[in-house]
Amino acid sequence: MKKSDENWDTWYSQLGPSKKLHADAYGKNRSAPMSYEKYRERYLKEMDNKASRDLIICLAKLVAEGGKITLLCSSACKIEEKCHRSLLKKIILSY
Repeated sequence: MKKSDENWDTWYSQLGPSKKLHADAYGKNRSAPMSYEKYRERYLKEMDNKASRDLIICLAKLVAEGGKITLLCSSACKIEEKCHRSLLKKIILSY
């Protein structure tokens, strides 16, 4: 999507997978794509820090108050159930 077509208010790129994890997941670092279980493990580890938790808690409060959030991903992601969005949604709803 072109920057001029973006229609969201806030983007927390730190809640997405790191560039390295994204590349590893799709086999862009001269290796085979990683399994979903390994991807899940690494993504959850990336989210295990104070800054990410603080943002997640803010989003969880927003949702609990009836607010809406939209979780986006790269165009490379074809299976939502195996995407960081599904993992992030579970984390947000767990608070």
